[in-house]
Amino acid sequence: GNAMRRMLLARPWRLTRLPALQPKTLKLSRCASIGTGSAASDEADAVAFVVERGYSPQLSRAVVKSLSDPNGWAVQPGHLLKTAQKLAGRWEVGEDAGLASLAAAVEREIAPEIGKSKVSVLVFPSSGERPFQVAGL
Repeated sequence: GNAMRRMLLARPWRLTRLPALQPKTLKLSRCASIGTGSAASDEADAVAFVVERGYSPQLSRAVVKSLSDPNGWAVQPGHLLKTAQKLAGRWEVGEDAGLASLAAAVEREIAPEIGKSKVSVLVFPSSGERPFQVAGL
């Protein structure tokens, strides 16, 4: 109650920037306001947005391509950037709304194209349980 309030008021406070608000992160939000209207620029803006979230350009292009795939997400031209932004969620504070999962799925799908090979490991537990296999990229 009052003791806590006095302690907080008596303490010298300094304003500090949160890591999510540092200039490096602010630079990442420049695509949020881009919207020239053409389908080509929307696709380029969506790819740039995904790249700025930390994914490679090749993976970002594949993610945006999967969003526009008529047999998959079927996002209409002109809505790719908005969809990528919605999937990114509140990325500024580390909350994802599906972009990370989509990127992981697309990465597994294009792994052979980008030179990644599947690795399998057979694990023999020391407790004597049955061995099991683990696979990954």
